[in-house]
Amino acid sequence: MLKDLKFCLIAIFLTATLSFAADNDNNLWQQADQNGELARKTFLHCRDFVRGWLANADPQTGLIPRNLTRDFYWNAKDAAADNYPFMVLTSAILDRNLFDGRMFTMLKTEKRLTSRVGPLPDDFCFATQTFCHDQIDMKKIIFGASEYMKDGLLPLTEWLGPSPWRDRMIELMDGILDHAEMETPVGVLPAIDHEVGGEMMQTLSRLYWLTKDERYRTFAFRYADYFLLHALPTQRPKLSLDDHGCEVIGGLSEVYFLAAETDQKRHKKYKQPMYKMLDRILEIGRNENGLFYMTIDPVNGKVLNDELTDNWGYDYDAFGIPLFSVT
Repeated sequence: MLKDLKFCLIAIFLTATLSFAADNDNNLWQQADQNGELARKTFLHCRDFVRGWLANADPQTGLIPRNLTRDFYWNAKDAAADNYPFMVLTSAILDRNLFDGRMFTMLKTEKRLTSRVGPLPDDFCFATQTFCHDQIDMKKIIFGASEYMKDGLLPLTEWLGPSPWRDRMIELMDGILDHAEMETPVGVLPAIDHEVGGEMMQTLSRLYWLTKDERYRTFAFRYADYFLLHALPTQRPKLSLDDHGCEVIGGLSEVYFLAAETDQKRHKKYKQPMYKMLDRILEIGRNENGLFYMTIDPVNGKVLNDELTDNWGYDYDAFGIPLFSVT
């Protein structure tokens, strides 16, 4: 349900820009009128989606719950990552008063109430008006912050440009990097699982292009050094090409492009393992139509789950970006 708004927003632009060949101008105007009506209905659905969630917000904080059935708390990986930023985006397009008012207030409230380790957020329980867990779990906190950045604040920033939400993303990234404590052969990293690693690479790369902060590029390359030179994803007996794993593939492609543009020596070092990974995925990870399976065993050449996945486009990005990174 939290993903519905993303599809709704995509539908706005698809329905608003449809055009069809017609025999005469009258047919063109009729088609434009029909497209306009489709767009109007889609706008209304998106607006009503936001209003429906706000009607279920916590009366004391104004924050929305993780879901509407059982989890009445705000959390970073779901409420903050997959729902709230797209409510902000919808409001920015359709209701500027709501955008400037309640959406901005929610951001300030979220920062004030849920930040637990520096700027990094933790689950906030509405029933107790405090954190849901007595103990701090840094692995969980870093995961939630990485989700909030990549799934929510990054696409929001790419639409809005400079904003308080961009500032929130930057402070979350800085907070995560300040707690990079996992020792690896290439230096300390915040986490090395495929999901968080992939999210970090995607966000670090784009934050570098946005800010030119050398710290972001350094950590982006450190992640790519780890995954391409020491822990190639296709050298594990299980690789998810679906959500909760495919992020690393798209993330590596973005750092690969970053290296192509800013560090030719590193780019040459990345090329062979990058193509080795992509070739292995193509070899056993897709069906006859080129669609990816959910989970594969690259080591033994097996498909572990033959259901198909669109993987949010991360895998497909990985096969496109290297084409623009050839030097």
